Amino acid sequence: MGNNNDTTFRVVELREANPTMPYSEIARLIGVTRQRVQQIATELGMSSKGPCYKRCVMCDRVYLRKEGRGRYCSYYCLMHAYHVLLRCEVCKQLFWRNRSAFNAMIKRKYGHVYCSRQCMGRQFGSKNKGRCC
Repeated sequence: MGNNNDTTFRVVELREANPTMPYSEIARLIGVTRQRVQQIATELGMSSKGPCYKRCVMCDRVYLRKEGRGRYCSYYCLMHAYHVLLRCEVCKQLFWRNRSAFNAMIKRKYGHVYCSRQCMGRQFGSKNKGRCC
């Protein structure tokens, strides 16, 4: 029974010293099977996964991933992945436009960028007076 407590103590000691060390490596160092190390860790409520470091798709920065399947290190990188920052030609206000909508504008060769229908109406309203929509 003393051997079992010693094994448990060594598993805890190695896991706390290096949380990213796989169970197979701990088992090799202690001299037990990987399944036994996993049993001990489960009995003690230890996490089977260590910290997960990922590389941001946008800025290539390494970050510690929290819960979920995040591919971006921050909200800023997420926004820049799916949106484009533009300036309205009428009111000169900065605004975000969905990247797919922006690519459609380029493909259709739209020459102007507006933040809203009101700004577009201000630009073309005087020229189209008297015409029907």
